[in-house]
Amino acid sequence: MFVAGTAKQYLAHFTVDGREVTEVTPLLDRGQRLRDVTMSPVSGHLYVAVDADEAPIYRIAPSE
Repeated sequence: MFVAGTAKQYLAHFTVDGREVTEVTPLLDRGQRLRDVTMSPVSGHLYVAVDADEAPIYRIAPSE
């Protein structure tokens, strides 16, 4: 599960086993308010929306 934290300004991958988080991996920490994250079902890229006027949308490629 990928989570974009608006208040904490980070993107992380959470590994969940049932109802328990077993691992948290930080992926992006740029000091920006991250509004939303979604993953392309075709390419596996993550798209991250930033909460600001004229802000970029980050595309993060999966590792190979």
